[in-house]
Amino acid sequence: MRVTNTGAVASDVSALAFVSTGAPGDPARALFDYAKVALLAPGASATMVFSLPPAAAASVGADGARVLRAGRRAVAIGDVVRAGEREAGRVVRAVLEVTGGEALVEAPPGARRG
Repeated sequence: MRVTNTGAVASDVSALAFVSTGAPGDPARALFDYAKVALLAPGASATMVFSLPPAAAASVGADGARVLRAGRRAVAIGDVVRAGEREAGRVVRAVLEVTGGEALVEAPPGARRG
């Protein structure tokens, strides 16, 4: 995400990245990454990079296993104050389409590793 300091004073810029599976029982949104640019000069721009790990886009089943299933995920990236809000400005929104079969991302607690 490209950010620009449109003000007259150098400033830090922070952004939070959230994902929502929309699946029943999953959180409304979950923080998956954040980024900060320190002292961005007036008129200067910088690129913020975010990484969405598979576990963040997965759902947790009744047995505690984290499973990634096909479907759409809503992603919202924005400033610290606004990214978690439903109605907000300065937020970039996107839809992530997960395709393919179901994949186990994390075994349930207490499962044997072998």
